[in-house]
Amino acid sequence: MATNDKSKKEGKVTVNVHFLGFSQDNVGVRDITISLEGLINLKDLLKELATKIGPKFHENVFDPHSGKLSDKNTIIINGRHYSALDGLETPLKSGDEISFFPPLGGGSF
Repeated sequence: MATNDKSKKEGKVTVNVHFLGFSQDNVGVRDITISLEGLINLKDLLKELATKIGPKFHENVFDPHSGKLSDKNTIIINGRHYSALDGLETPLKSGDEISFFPPLGGGSF
């Protein structure tokens, strides 16, 4: 019995999500901690954030025409762009830090 209880505890993944700059303004949240059961990936987290935060999150993270991620945000997982990892399939583990911020743009000096 103790083994089953232990595996249930290990199945919970808690991550910290941060919204910075215009991303924070657009979504209306600065920081949120999310806990999910089982093996989760970035796609699962985005679905949960859309449920918890609501339409503002969905409108600012997903393209309304295609339903895919919009280019309004840059998503960083533990200091690395999600596309440099496994994209939306990037597995998440407890303690991961996920940050959303406006895309970096170039400019002249």
